[in-house]
Amino acid sequence: MAQTLGQDEATQAGRRMAGRMAAASAWLTEWGLTTSDLVLANPPRSIAVGPQKGEPSAEDVLGVVEDHYLRPDMEVSILNAHRVHAARQILLDSGAFTVKQLAAAHGRPVNTVHKQIQRAGKRGEVLAVTVNGETHIPAVLLDEALEFRAHWQPVISVLLDAGMTGWGIWRWIAEPNAGLSGEIAAELIESSPERVYAAARRRVIQIAA
Repeated sequence: MAQTLGQDEATQAGRRMAGRMAAASAWLTEWGLTTSDLVLANPPRSIAVGPQKGEPSAEDVLGVVEDHYLRPDMEVSILNAHRVHAARQILLDSGAFTVKQLAAAHGRPVNTVHKQIQRAGKRGEVLAVTVNGETHIPAVLLDEALEFRAHWQPVISVLLDAGMTGWGIWRWIAEPNAGLSGEIAAELIESSPERVYAAARRRVIQIAA
């Protein structure tokens, strides 16, 4: 049976939430974001439930809300949401293909192409990100025949090995990059693949430091 908070605890928690929600709302408005952007960039931790745990207690639920959406460093979370939102806009502006679109272009079953992308992603040959629940492949990672550009494999692979994922790698690829003197990796990969790879290696060293 789920536990409940005492009246005083509930009142204090409610006031605490109200104050932080007001601050969060102001920050979201300032950055031009929605709560969906916040959730996308800062997914909540799951509550452990099961035969041993039983139903989540009121404290469990309150902890999820406070830890992930109403915590004191909320501004950091919203800044992260802003970055992901900006990266998503760059993706949509520069072009991206869904699995269905690639399958149609190649005349292959959707499931076959989806599995191919999953395998290629594990090898670092391509990067897939999710927009509105659907997998997208950035167009800059594909050639004119909509095949994976070979130059990206060592770059994406080394960033994956360093622990970077999804939107983080896409931002490294698509935004001005300090490791490339402010230039953009996606614009240099064809002419200077070695330079882009060297910048990726330096980024890995920074992460490990």
